[in-house]
Amino acid sequence: MPGATVNMLVLGDSAIWGQGLQENEKFHSLVQAAIPARNPAVTSVTKVVLAHSGAKIGSGDFTNPAPLTVPPVGEVPTYYPTIMQQCQQFTGPPAPAEVDLILVDGGMNDVGVMRVLDPNVTTTTLETHMVNYCYTAMKVLLVELERKFPNARIIVTGYYPILSSQSNPWLFDAFGRGVVGAALWLGGSIFWEWMKQPLIVNCQYFAGRSSWHLWLAVSEERIASNRQIDFADPRYFGLDESRAALTTNSWLWGINPDGSPQDTVVRQPACNEAHAARSDVDVFACERASTGHPNAQGAAAYANAILAILFPPRRLTVSVAPSPVPLGVPTSVVVSAEDANTHAPVVGTVKVRNFDTLGKPVYAEFNTGTAYATTFREGRVRQFDPELRKWILELISPGGVVNATGYPSAEVPFVW
Repeated sequence: MPGATVNMLVLGDSAIWGQGLQENEKFHSLVQAAIPARNPAVTSVTKVVLAHSGAKIGSGDFTNPAPLTVPPVGEVPTYYPTIMQQCQQFTGPPAPAEVDLILVDGGMNDVGVMRVLDPNVTTTTLETHMVNYCYTAMKVLLVELERKFPNARIIVTGYYPILSSQSNPWLFDAFGRGVVGAALWLGGSIFWEWMKQPLIVNCQYFAGRSSWHLWLAVSEERIASNRQIDFADPRYFGLDESRAALTTNSWLWGINPDGSPQDTVVRQPACNEAHAARSDVDVFACERASTGHPNAQGAAAYANAILAILFPPRRLTVSVAPSPVPLGVPTSVVVSAEDANTHAPVVGTVKVRNFDTLGKPVYAEFNTGTAYATTFREGRVRQFDPELRKWILELISPGGVVNATGYPSAEVPFVW
């Protein structure tokens, strides 16, 4: 991160705005707090948030209605300003050339949540829309961001499965009404059985393929522009099918059995004003707009995905001498560890699993960089083979793990 102050800009839709969350729970706030905590050279992070619920990328859409005024404006699902307009209309402060970091998402509202949650829409149709928006429109947006903010690092965030096979079907009808609005919802609990599978397929297909197209757009533009552009996927940090809406331990807002939202943000005055001003705002859905969006745990998954890019975890490279290590004879080995990036030596402990003369496991610890003398043997472990339907003996060679402060554990690649 450059300089003592980092200037961060947040653009996009409801996921990155933080629908239904308190300010300190939103993932851009978590990132804002984590940067100076992890980098002592940074004393502060300024933040400008232009993202809002409902925003689409809007490439080629020049509709520009009057701004909403009743807070919290960002909680109102509306297309405008589009994400492209958020970018183009920003004048500062800070000056565009002084923006250091941009967090941005987009594509879901262009594809349309109603399409994803429509059992009559096929994955082929979704694929067409994702190519058009998550790939093509995102590349157009990235080019504009590069032009407008010449010194900014850009991180694009992905999406997640809204529903999965682990979602509670009894709450699905209320959930659908909360997401798309009572007047637009095609479902009803009586149709649940035939709707269930295609909706789950659509939700999982969107999560996977939208991430692929966003990643591809980011990767190609990073190469073409030679800029720092990265893709942060919250699915790899826990926001997967097991945390979809209406699951046992969901990381998304669901909806209460009486149809009320689970969050505590008061949106009704803003929803009423927006509905009077804009035809694309449904009051019923607006009041329940948190439904299907990351809760505090889901937001933390997003923050962790972003921070893993900004602060890559340190990793160890380990080596063993001599290699290969002989079995069955007295041997002295030295395990060395170094930082994978700096190649500086790292002091840690090696926990080795060896086997005695009866083939039973024996564990020992010694320090990296020091000699450890023993006789290494193979172990004999009884395991049940389901195909042969009997217990068999398997030979297992010794192995080890290096532990060092500040690094994840590293397997020791013993060669025998």
